[in-house]
Amino acid sequence: DRTPGDDAAPADQTERFYMGVGEGSDGRWLTRIRRNDAWGVADDDGREILPARYAAIGLAFDGLIAVRSGEQWQIVDMLGRTVHPSRPETLAPFTRNVAIFCEAGQCGLLHRSGQVLVPPRYGAISPLSRREATVHVLKPSGEYESTGIVDAQGHLRVPLAYYDIRLFSENLWLARDTDGRCNLLDRSSGQPIAVSARLAGAPEAFHEGLAAIDLRTPNGGEAAGYLDARGQIAIEPRF
Repeated sequence: DRTPGDDAAPADQTERFYMGVGEGSDGRWLTRIRRNDAWGVADDDGREILPARYAAIGLAFDGLIAVRSGEQWQIVDMLGRTVHPSRPETLAPFTRNVAIFCEAGQCGLLHRSGQVLVPPRYGAISPLSRREATVHVLKPSGEYESTGIVDAQGHLRVPLAYYDIRLFSENLWLARDTDGRCNLLDRSSGQPIAVSARLAGAPEAFHEGLAAIDLRTPNGGEAAGYLDARGQIAIEPRF
């Protein structure tokens, strides 16, 4: 990290933004700083990670930040070293080898070598973890119409059959239909696991390895039980 001296000029404008990692809790807040019509990045202690010399600061993910110099976008690390070469298309970080790029309002995946892994055919792509991203078809209003999952090699892991998808555990995704119904998807296969048919709502967050959940019972009612991280019923619903 670069630490400005005591005589460093104050920022003319600041904007807080989040750099996530998709898994775990080691994301962090950063601040875009503008000085003399150029942008940089500072951490929570005010240390300038990237000096104010860029035309724009874009999205950040897993220690990588999209920056624009003139009309060219590139992706740099927290020391300002180039990870993805400059391109005129808008870039956003996904992995150290793969970036999200957008042109004409559509997004795809681009390898750092220049190989297009996924042509720009989605309304949006958002990193979900260090190896998976959600892909979205958008309505004219900009809202999600459908969501699937693509991996860092460009393979569609989950078809565009859900409204939204997020991580539930290291083994599972939580996918929600347009009607609000929830499914737990196996991360290795992308398929709903057996307990999905009984879900009466979204599982709660994990606490000591278990997640509280409402499940449908054979008599047509609902009862609360607990799931483990693999989506197996750890405590039968009887509450």
